[in-house]
Amino acid sequence: MLNREKEELILESEETSVEEKKSFLDKFINDEYKRQAGRLWKEFSYRIIVWSVTLIVSFLVCLAVNLLGYKMGFEVLIDGEVIGNVIEQKPVYQALTSAKENIENFSYQTFNKEATFVRRIVKASETLSARDIENILYENIDLMVEGYGIYVNDELICGVTSKDVADWVLSEYKERYRGKTVTDSARIEFVERVEVEKGYINIGHFELPEDAIKLFTGSGRQVKQYKIKRNDTLWDIANAYGMSVEKLMAANPGLTENIREGQSINVEEITPVLNVRSIADERYYEEIPFPVERQEDDTIYKGTTKVVSRGVKGKDRVVAKVVRINGVEQSREVFERETISEPVVQVEKVGTKKRPPTTGSGTFQRPASGVLTSRYGRRWGRNHNGIDIGGSYGSAILAADGGVVTYAGWMSGYGNYVIINHENGYQTCYGHNASLLVKVGSRVRKGQQIARMGSTGRSTGVHLHFEIKKNGVYQNPLNYVSY
Repeated sequence: MLNREKEELILESEETSVEEKKSFLDKFINDEYKRQAGRLWKEFSYRIIVWSVTLIVSFLVCLAVNLLGYKMGFEVLIDGEVIGNVIEQKPVYQALTSAKENIENFSYQTFNKEATFVRRIVKASETLSARDIENILYENIDLMVEGYGIYVNDELICGVTSKDVADWVLSEYKERYRGKTVTDSARIEFVERVEVEKGYINIGHFELPEDAIKLFTGSGRQVKQYKIKRNDTLWDIANAYGMSVEKLMAANPGLTENIREGQSINVEEITPVLNVRSIADERYYEEIPFPVERQEDDTIYKGTTKVVSRGVKGKDRVVAKVVRINGVEQSREVFERETISEPVVQVEKVGTKKRPPTTGSGTFQRPASGVLTSRYGRRWGRNHNGIDIGGSYGSAILAADGGVVTYAGWMSGYGNYVIINHENGYQTCYGHNASLLVKVGSRVRKGQQIARMGSTGRSTGVHLHFEIKKNGVYQNPLNYVSY
């Protein structure tokens, strides 16, 4: 306040010259600009800090929620009563529709229950399926209806309206799940004891014929431990057990794509309630492998084989008793075999001449020192056609085998890129290099440095992207080199 009064006195004083007043005004405006700019910058900085902290906290919360298997979903209330959680609303409406149809079709009573939803963060592995919700709806309805129950090992699986419907369901189930390779002459039977009995059955157990068939084949799901094998990917494991990758990760909180050999994870295995066994005498022809006679030749490089005269496979006529369950072979007992034609020997020359180091040997060494950061297979919804090896910037990239360089330059997505043709059907590719030490036409030996590790192209960090192709088809590099 004192400064402002002083400034006014100076401007109003007659002793102050025009030049001094002008200089004073310029200084005053400049100081006022700095004060306002400083205030605005301080306010802007504060907002940036608040926004940044909010963004980081939100990201960490989302990350923690995903790693622990939680997702955005809904708490479900039926007529105001909480019954559980779901990820989507669709299975709730499916259950309500199915329960309404069953109750009104089989008992002629009305069913008017309504669902409401409350947005919640829910644990994916503990959410309800449409079947779970439907069973909960039936729990509060004590309604017995006359019908025919289908029992497996004395356990009621479902009810249907008539004996004819029950017989059709069981006959159709046999046909669908005996297997495509089973002949018409095979004996088809159920593994478990199956009975159809007339009686009064709770409305919740009644099923339409097609739904009854599905119930027999898919209602048994049990969680078991799976030990990860070498070269496994989450996509391969999920596909093998009929699961999605998302469901697999939900069953294993904290699981990431960086899995390791020997690690144990939870998987769900489908175990049919009712199994179909077929027993058949099958007649077929079986090839007899031809023997191979190998002759050493010092004019041919080691690892190379030339066929002198081609072998011919023989043929046997075979009769065997084959037992299958759900179409999957369990045993095969051959009780009759007759040779129709004998095999013819194949003669081959095998090279013993020492191979030059700049040609492919057919075996591969590690192309770089470092840590395996990404495997071959499905990644981020698409195929990852190689492996990623993380290391230090500028470290040596080595030729995995001898051969000739057919590409050395910039490749879209891969940055500085090298392709080596090993002249034996194999190619190796090296991507994201910081710099290249070879050019097209260069002959390289196994273990020779060809580049320096970097992060060029579409890359999230310093690493080598390494691929192996055999006759133009991508191979899993971990079948050839170990990390």
